[in-house]
Amino acid sequence: GLQGMFTYANYYLNFSKLLGVTPESKVNNKTSQQQIIAMYDAGMEIPWDVRKAQPALERAEKEGLIKGVVLDAGCGFGDNAIYLAKKGHRCVGFDFSDRAIEVANKRASEAGVSHLCEFLVADALDAQAGGLRGRRFGTVLDSACLQCFDPTLQVKYIENMASLMAPGGSFVLLVVCNQSQLRSWCRGVRWMQEHLKNLFTSERGWRVGSMEQSTFLENIPMVRITRGVRSFEPVTPSPCIVMSATRPRPLLTPAVCAGAAA
Repeated sequence: GLQGMFTYANYYLNFSKLLGVTPESKVNNKTSQQQIIAMYDAGMEIPWDVRKAQPALERAEKEGLIKGVVLDAGCGFGDNAIYLAKKGHRCVGFDFSDRAIEVANKRASEAGVSHLCEFLVADALDAQAGGLRGRRFGTVLDSACLQCFDPTLQVKYIENMASLMAPGGSFVLLVVCNQSQLRSWCRGVRWMQEHLKNLFTSERGWRVGSMEQSTFLENIPMVRITRGVRSFEPVTPSPCIVMSATRPRPLLTPAVCAGAAA
């Protein structure tokens, strides 16, 4: 209804302000990465930094979806990995921002779990390079990372993450379904469910274990109007899909991964 339309418009405009996006901006994978790095380097408020683990991840951990050593893809400031470390999981987080990794290490130390957390700079589209080369993980966690890539790059990203999964490992994703400047291609929850099914097909060797609707907290101020009363909310609860998938068939080699997106 009108409340939902107002909330969404408010969300979209505030996301634009955080990114420094104007109506004339042309946002693609390259420019969005530049904007994200600029936000980190400038010490700006980060849209996905709610300074705690995502509630959807907490539920996934309680349900037993997180197993073995965890790789947190696009970890940002590391709060999800820190939460899992407090639950006894060993975690490796990577991001393409040096500043994000610096803050993640600081937060892990402050939380007393630095002995269970490792954070490093890496490229999600070239996962077998650098510090991730040859490593395998029981769970690959994607908390709002997939949607930062244009759909033309998403298969390449997924195959790179699959190359880091141990035999019997799982890929757990929290995918935000709101449209924004970093995911202008998104068309809502039902659309995203079909989109994920088309990405994680049996023809590509995937077996989808679960797919549920949940919420994802974003560090974007929101104005809520209830019965004519306006209130300010410091975060926006956005709709998201929580999905887990396994790869029973042998993983593709990095060379095949590179060609999969062609």
